[in-house]
Amino acid sequence: VIAGGIGASKSWTAARYLVPEIVLADTLRIINGWPTTQQSLPEQIVVWLVGDTYETARTEFSYIVDTITSSPALMTLCGGWKHVHRPKDGSWTAETQHGVVIQTKSWTNEDSLNSVPVHFVLVAEAGLLPFWIWENRLVTRIGRTNGIMLLAGTFEESGPFFKDAFTRGLSRSLFRSFSMSTWDNVYRY
Repeated sequence: VIAGGIGASKSWTAARYLVPEIVLADTLRIINGWPTTQQSLPEQIVVWLVGDTYETARTEFSYIVDTITSSPALMTLCGGWKHVHRPKDGSWTAETQHGVVIQTKSWTNEDSLNSVPVHFVLVAEAGLLPFWIWENRLVTRIGRTNGIMLLAGTFEESGPFFKDAFTRGLSRSLFRSFSMSTWDNVYRY
């Protein structure tokens, strides 16, 4: 969990956390025993950036794509972009030449959280996330790949998610967390 005050660079930090996972996809395939790009049918590595709307996770998408694009070394590691698609409405998608698919998703459109195995999930503004969606739509997707989920969000504008997670006893067993405060936020959570 990456949580903190407004303007504390949570989106940037969360996005940067995923960049090595994306550019080192072939190494991850070897470590996890997944098919590699040298084989005829490589398994796609799926990265979901999830928010209450498709637009909520676009900041993280832009940070990831722009960070990789601005570095020749990172572009070489990921094989470059097969495509980057940023339509005005709906989901943004990008795919590397090494088969990493990055998509923005909306938890209010449950159909977008279809039953594909997902390797990495980054939830933007996680404090607004309904606990049912987290438990029944997101955890079940990464459970199929033994994936990683990153929850990023602002305490000040959050709903009951963090409270519910803590109340259910998940804080000790499931979450590793840190908080980044801002000059405006002098309270410790």
